[in-house]
Amino acid sequence: MDGATGLGISSLAVTVIGVADGCVQGSLFGIAGRMPSQYTQALMIGAACAGLVTSILRALTKVSISAQEPCSLCTAVGCSLVDQAC
Repeated sequence: MDGATGLGISSLAVTVIGVADGCVQGSLFGIAGRMPSQYTQALMIGAACAGLVTSILRALTKVSISAQEPCSLCTAVGCSLVDQAC
């Protein structure tokens, strides 16, 4: 498999997963919206915690391989801080 084919397959997979994720999140917020506000708050907190864990794991991964590219650590930490600030 050449690079263009791999890129096309990867792009298609990311698109399909993104559409599925949007449908699932929309459904979850729709269901939580019909319930008391504490359920919507719990859903938001869960999504925020998932993003935080993902950012931490990404930073740890960059730290573990940063010996090859020292600038990648600065980029990973900076992006994680901006992500958490938002």
